[in-house]
Parts: sequence; C-alpha cells; structure tokens
Amino acid sequence: MDLFAFSLNLSQPSNELQNLSDIGTFLAAVANLILVAFAVWQLALLRRQVKLSQDQTKAAADTVEAARQSVEASRAAVVESARVRIDERAPRVVALMEPPQWPPLVDNSRSAMPQANELRLWDPRSVAQSTEAPTKGPFVFDKDKHWFMWFRVNGVLVNEGASTARVRLDGEARFIEGRSSLLPDEHAIPTPPSVGTPDRKEYLLRPGEAALFEWAFGHTLEEWADAYEHADPPNPYSYGQLVVTVFDYFEHGVVDYIYIETGGRPLVPVPRAQGQWMVPHEKTEVDLGMTVYPTRRTYRTEPRNDVPPPWEPVYREWHKRKAEGGGV
Repeated sequence: MDLFAFSLNLSQPSNELQNLSDIGTFLAAVANLILVAFAVWQLALLRRQVKLSQDQTKAAADTVEAARQSVEASRAAVVESARVRIDERAPRVVALMEPPQWPPLVDNSRSAMPQANELRLWDPRSVAQSTEAPTKGPFVFDKDKHWFMWFRVNGVLVNEGASTARVRLDGEARFIEGRSSLLPDEHAIPTPPSVGTPDRKEYLLRPGEAALFEWAFGHTLEEWADAYEHADPPNPYSYGQLVVTVFDYFEHGVVDYIYIETGGRPLVPVPRAQGQWMVPHEKTEVDLGMTVYPTRRTYRTEPRNDVPPPWEPVYREWHKRKAEGGGV
C-alpha cells in the first residue's frame, strides 16, 4: 500500500505540468487568433484608405478633365468668334461649272498632260493639231493606245463676299473673255485683271464680279480604256481634277480651296471587233459627271492642318492595288 501511494503522489505533478502546457497552448492559439483578427482589421482599414485615396484621385482627375474641357470650350468659343469676324469681311467665291464640251479632242502627237516647259493644251498649235474624237476613230490598239484625248470645260467664278479676292487657277486652266449660260447677264464677261508677276498667275475678283475660265484635262486612249475595263475600285483615269485657290489681303484673313472634278468613260469598245475602241457620236450615249466639292476654308491665324483633296480617299484603294502590283 505504501508503495502504491508513493507512486500516485509522483504522477500528480506530471499531470499538473501537462495541464499547464495545454493551457499555454490554448492561450497561444487564442493570441494568434487575436493577432490574425487584428491583422484582418488592419488590412480592411488599409483597403478602405486605398479606396478613399483612389476616389480622391479620380475626383481630382475628373476635376482636371472638367477644367480642361472648360478651357477647350472657351478656346473654341474664342476661335469661332474670331472666325465669324473674319468671315464677315472675307471674299466668298463660288464656282459654277458647265458640262464638258462634246466631242472631246484627240492629239496623236501628245501622249500625256503637258509638263512644265511643254506645249500647253490651250496653245493655238495644240488646238490646231487636235481633231474631234468621233471623226478620228475607231482607234486600234496597240497602234493608237498612246494617243491623247482631252476635254474642254468652261466655268464661272463669282465673288459673293464683302472684299476683293485674289484667285489662282492651277493646271491647264485660264481666264478668258466671253459669255456663259450660267449667268443672267448677256454681256460678255471681261478677263479679270492680273496682279503681281505673271508667274504667280493671280487675278483680282472684286465683290459682285464674275470671271469666266476654261479648263482642259485628258488621258491617253489606253488610260481611258483602262477606266472602262476596270471601273471598280474607282479609277482615276476616268476623271480630271482642278483646284481653284482664293485668298484675300488681310493679315488675319482666309485661304479657300475649291476642288472641282469631272470626267466619265467616253471611250467604249467597238462591238464585235477585237482591240478597237470608239467615242460615241452622241453625248447622251456617254456617262459624264461633274462635282464641285464644298469649299475648304483655312484661316491664317490658325495652324495649318494639311488635309488631302477630297478625291484622294476615293482613289486610295486603286492606288494601293497598283502599288502592290495587283490588277486594278
């Protein structure tokens, strides 16, 4: 009995130590949970602070954007107000076009539009060596494909603005004296006075005045035939383009560009004949078109923004295919 009691007494401290160890482990676990909970709480606070900071940053960015838009709107209003004042005193030249004259002319001594020092289309020698197309055909390819066929077109410029305009015609266009069915006045329209040196080709058009001009354009017979055979995408060989430049004398003035395009497919294949082409005798048998694009106005007080002519996007696909070497 004494030995059993002694053994029992020895085991009691060990149980107490075990209990103390379990309590310590439990307390450590509770402490860890408290630490984790505190960390989660701190993380939530940090997220809230980040969210508030983001909201503040977005609010500041929105404020900056609103201020920028307000500045842009104010600037646009100032620019528009300046444009209105400039437009009130600027010339306003409009172009009125007659249909291309029929029939076209053919020149077998020319194979392209004239370059800088070559004989101009309107030169008397050029006109004399050209004949009416229907009397010259039919045309046999390849023998005649490099011959040049060109059109004559008349137009009128009228200054409906408040000040004198300086006008310049590009390419094969020139001012002439004559009459036009586009104007009610039966009297001949005089040639406008030239201003500056002849190389500038600038002419005066005062408020209410009109001026008559003639314009010539053309392509080789091969190019006209190509326009008939490959009409899609739009083929530039079927058309001619003219740019009329108008400007005033004011430092804070305007420069206007009038874009004119005309043409069609006047050359058609001869029925049941291989490699032969002809120009119909009647104008009604030919699809001809004329387009005067809206005037493009620029202001000297504003940075110049070069914009391609309005017909450039029309023929972009054709030029792309040609550059790639594909069929057009």
